[in-house]
Amino acid sequence: MTVFVPFVLTGETVRFRVIRRSRKHAEAELIEVLNPSPHRIPPRCPIFGQCGGCAYQHIQYDEQVRLKTKQIADILLRIGGFNQIPKLQSFPAPAPYGYRNKIVVHSSRTGEIGFHGQWGHRIVDVADCPLASAKVNESLAILRRSSRPPPHAMLTDSSERRNLPSGAFHQINTAMAIQLQKWVEIQTAPQKNGVLLDLYCGAGFFTFPLSSHFCETWAIDQDHQAIHAAIQTAEREHRRDIHFIAGDAAQQSGQLIEILQARPLCAVLDPPREGASPELIQFLNLLPRLEQIIYISCNPATLARDLRRLLSGEDGRPPSPRFSLSQLAMFDMFPQTAQTEMAAILQTANLA
Repeated sequence: MTVFVPFVLTGETVRFRVIRRSRKHAEAELIEVLNPSPHRIPPRCPIFGQCGGCAYQHIQYDEQVRLKTKQIADILLRIGGFNQIPKLQSFPAPAPYGYRNKIVVHSSRTGEIGFHGQWGHRIVDVADCPLASAKVNESLAILRRSSRPPPHAMLTDSSERRNLPSGAFHQINTAMAIQLQKWVEIQTAPQKNGVLLDLYCGAGFFTFPLSSHFCETWAIDQDHQAIHAAIQTAEREHRRDIHFIAGDAAQQSGQLIEILQARPLCAVLDPPREGASPELIQFLNLLPRLEQIIYISCNPATLARDLRRLLSGEDGRPPSPRFSLSQLAMFDMFPQTAQTEMAAILQTANLA
């Protein structure tokens, strides 16, 4: 039986206690490390292992990056069926701690203020989060002095989130977000007579820097507030070449195909964790002049699934000669956690 034990590194000998069983596997908690890995280090946070936020603080940072890169390659093979992939580029974070410009904390009836625990929904009291920026921790300290803290509170570094509507998505690691943005711009194949199609555009994080490579841009998102903010930015910058649509791209597909079918296209996808819908994948496959797809993902499993759909379809057809997977990159947007950010470039043979 496979037993899943958190906070254990490959090659270690440990003692553990099984806490849950099923027919095929068991879950356990770590009791003692008898023979530690050379990559094991003391965690910086005193509540590491109790708080459910971090998973890798006990691992040297360069080893964290190596492990995440390997995990992505394994998922692409297991879920996507990719026996061969381009060299997976890895971009470590310049600051493995103090990088978060936003945290969400909760308060309990017994007075704890912090994050959900490793097991269940118990609130673990957090006096200072080493992943959060200094300004966010200052806000946490102020909240903790409050006589009546709210049940939930979003604490942000307002200097990094200006010009965004309340609740709009924003990357929590500014330095890595900028690095990802620049990498995507470098990989974009300029089409001065072509069109950029930015799906899940949000407030225009990729829209504005990439649109300068194209004669026209269409950007779509279901978040009406984010689209409103993006339109305001475009008006301030006098960008009449960018058209924003609030809605679902798959539902707008008929209108978009009619507008775009005769022009060379580059599509950017940055979907939420659940990935792109089958209808959206079908819409992309119907665009005859689509020459490049840039797919940004925070979930390796849905990335692998959607790349398989884009390259070979759901019916087991052999890989389409239209696209090839040319670039893969991992950006460590969330050091000390098991989460990461990825980018994949699909392009036609004439761009290879």
